[in-house]
Amino acid sequence: MASTSVPRSPQRHGPLPDATEGPSAHEQCEQMRRESEELCFLRQLKPAHAKAVAALKMATETYGKNSLRLVPFYLVLVDISLRERQLKPAEEVLSLVNWLLVKERKVGVDSPASGMLLGAGPSLPELPEEMKNIFVIRMNKLYSLLHLEYGAYADGLQRAAHGAYHCSLLFGPDHLYTSELYFCLGLTFHRMQRAAVRQQPAQQEAQQQQRDLQQRNQQNDSALAMLDKVVDIWYRFLTNPPEDTAAWMLEHQRLRIQEASSMLQQIVSIRQNLLGMKHVATGEALYTLGLLFLFLGDHTQAKAFVKQALDIYVDALGPEHPSTVDVIGVLHQLDEAGV
Repeated sequence: MASTSVPRSPQRHGPLPDATEGPSAHEQCEQMRRESEELCFLRQLKPAHAKAVAALKMATETYGKNSLRLVPFYLVLVDISLRERQLKPAEEVLSLVNWLLVKERKVGVDSPASGMLLGAGPSLPELPEEMKNIFVIRMNKLYSLLHLEYGAYADGLQRAAHGAYHCSLLFGPDHLYTSELYFCLGLTFHRMQRAAVRQQPAQQEAQQQQRDLQQRNQQNDSALAMLDKVVDIWYRFLTNPPEDTAAWMLEHQRLRIQEASSMLQQIVSIRQNLLGMKHVATGEALYTLGLLFLFLGDHTQAKAFVKQALDIYVDALGPEHPSTVDVIGVLHQLDEAGV
């Protein structure tokens, strides 16, 4: 593993807005949506839900009730509903998103202005095809998580695999966005294995028990393989971060990084459960999580995870191993930074 330096704290830059001009309806909608996403990540679900509904209402008034530009507003609402375990409302909104996307593909050829906002003020340009594909990928991810909550694992795997395939085509198989679909696949395999254990009768034929054990082991292997991809993708990114962190954050949104912290923390828990608290793979996930918080500028959290990883690496690999030396190097950097 390669060492990494303490990244700069992201700073927004660019020309200052004209204070004499108020934000447009489009800008107000987007701002409210971003605020609801932030609240959702902070687990302030009730205010997040209220903000998302208000943003959707304003967006509907601005773009029209059948506009494809409503999709990101609906997707935020679905994400919040899933976290609230409001499965039926989430399912209904996803059905609406699916309808909007299907409708767009049917009428897009005949209606070249279908992606444009018409009305008072300047028109917004047609949504690029890449953005529409991103909508489909995000919809599949949320459908996968919905099926996971329902226990419909086969449907969840199908949606996650579909999303991962298209995300790989669009961005590449090792892209950060694709890692979110790998995570859905890994989490679904893991839940399938746990459900099979719970449903197993107390007394069962030895032969059937052996077959079930083999199936569960295969599901565990599949889960770990998918989650390995997530950790590998984020480790490579965090050990070679972009030079202009601020510009990268503005382009890709801080929420994608925050989403990664949630994924990695769950991966730590799953690896601890399946491989053990002191397994080197558990240490690797902890180290990657530490690098992520380092990237976010949260040095206290970063140091806590890096120290946990170091304890595992020293025990499993020894103090002279190159990977252990890398972890020690990051810890020294944090110490020198006064953390």
